[in-house]
Amino acid sequence: MGDELLCVGAVDRAAGLPGPNRLTEVGWECWRAGCVPAGRLAVRLPRWVGRPERIAEAPSLRSLRASLEPGVKSGQVAFVLASFPSSFEYSVAHRLWLDRVLGELEGFPLVAGFWSSGWYTSRLVDGLKQRNVALCLYDAPHAEGVPPAVEVLTADRVYLRLLGRNVEAWAARRFGHVFDYRYTERDIAELLPRVTVWTREANTVGLVFANGRWAGESAALLAGRIALVADAGGRSP
Repeated sequence: MGDELLCVGAVDRAAGLPGPNRLTEVGWECWRAGCVPAGRLAVRLPRWVGRPERIAEAPSLRSLRASLEPGVKSGQVAFVLASFPSSFEYSVAHRLWLDRVLGELEGFPLVAGFWSSGWYTSRLVDGLKQRNVALCLYDAPHAEGVPPAVEVLTADRVYLRLLGRNVEAWAARRFGHVFDYRYTERDIAELLPRVTVWTREANTVGLVFANGRWAGESAALLAGRIALVADAGGRSP
């Protein structure tokens, strides 16, 4: 698991990890303002990309490409994340919009995340593979409103967002607490076999914790376990 292959980090924070394999997921405004940490970045596209009903008020997709291109070419931007919310349902209009988004940003290290379960079809998987766009993977509880737990690789990169496993909060619809989850040593250990497989099958693997206040701690814990595996010659400690 080399530095050029595997990046670990958190949402909106550098997580105190070493520079070469540190990954920080940042929002669009942060990217545009230039207030980004050192190390590699995953840049979230603005929310209107996933809400086509608002595109009349939004900048063009070409302007997004122009803003991102220098960072992508330099290698600073390792992933470009387009997130499509639950309201972005599987329909003809939304499929056409998705095709337009992916076409305008072709050649970028794109990751597409879908919160509506209707998108998880063989047709989508085949389409993403043809474009070399990664389907965003999620580590989350099995609950209503959460993306399905699938691990289909559709590109030469893998991107996993770790949302926490707070089943009780999701079940009770306490959305202010759903991402408040502290990953345990056991949780982290369960991830390692999957990470090992991904590093064999993909050119780049990004693991980003989005579990609120515990994100930095969780990223450091995973990075430490990965280092132990590497020191042990690839065997889980």
